Amino acid sequence: MFFHFIVISNNYLLGHRIGWHFSSPHKLDPIYLNSFMNKIESSCGDVQFGIHKLITDSDQWESVVKKDSFFKDVVIITDPDEFINHLNRDRELSALDVAKFILSMGEMSHLKLQKIIYYAFAEYLLKYKKRMFPEKIVAFKYGPVVEEIFYNYRQYGSSEIRDLEREIFYIPGGLSGTPSMLKVLSSENGTKVVDSILEVLLNFEDHSAVDLVNKTHEKGGSWDAVYIPGANCEITEEAILKYHHIVQ
Repeated sequence: MFFHFIVISNNYLLGHRIGWHFSSPHKLDPIYLNSFMNKIESSCGDVQFGIHKLITDSDQWESVVKKDSFFKDVVIITDPDEFINHLNRDRELSALDVAKFILSMGEMSHLKLQKIIYYAFAEYLLKYKKRMFPEKIVAFKYGPVVEEIFYNYRQYGSSEIRDLEREIFYIPGGLSGTPSMLKVLSSENGTKVVDSILEVLLNFEDHSAVDLVNKTHEKGGSWDAVYIPGANCEITEEAILKYHHIVQ
């Protein structure tokens, strides 16, 4: 007889559930398990996960799956530090995560996408004094640009970006959505990030890419404060906080 302790979390970066699995021929040591749970809390903060305990006739993970098919698609990570690293990485948003989330709301050109990303980043920064994502925003000729997004989508030219993330990620318990939607929602401060993005989309849904270029080029704005032709100067947090105004 073997005792199993399983911690399961949804990993939207990888697109599946991950789990940490510990088994023992003896009753589970609460001190060791509590220590592990405390380590998750101290390292990851408010992260969602499920805890499961069961008994099988083997110490192998296959015996758990055989006993309960609920666990069949869980990717098991036995090293506790590696599991915690996965949890932390899944909570960190990238600019590409934000771009894919925006595109899941509707098609738009690469030029408009860059401006929406900038305004969402700026609104979030002004409201919460935190960065939405770690990548730099720089001043190109046609306004603020995240270079990682530029290189990812430049092949679309002036055409609208279409048909991204056709797959839907289903999670036991009724939650479903594209990986980018769930990644943003599950990230640290995900609700606030989503609110900032949706506010900007609502304000600018009828604006063309050219309208937004002109808006970002307004005299006295953050782009205008740093732009030097060809230099790709960073539009820093300080510049945004000083020169940008919350969208009304």
